[in-house]
Amino acid sequence: MNDTDQNRTSLIDLPAILEQTSSAIAVTCADGMFIFMNQTHQEMFGYDDEELIGESWEKLYDHETVKQIKETVFPIVAEKG
Repeated sequence: MNDTDQNRTSLIDLPAILEQTSSAIAVTCADGMFIFMNQTHQEMFGYDDEELIGESWEKLYDHETVKQIKETVFPIVAEKG
C-alpha cells in the first residue's frame, strides 16, 4: 500500500474515529452548513444529526454569540487555518 492509498484509507475511517472521542466534533462545509457531527456533539447541543446536517452552525447559538464568533474566531481561522 502506497502513501496515497494509506491516506485514503485513513480518511474513510475518519467518521468512525471521530465517533470514538469524548470531544464534541462537528464539521461544516465552506458556507457553514453542517456535513458531519459526532454523537457527543449531538448530545451536547440536544439535536440529532438529521436535524442539523445541511443547517448552518449559527442555528446553535444566539445572535450575540454568532456575532462574537464571527468577529473573534473567524479571523484567527482565516489567518492560521
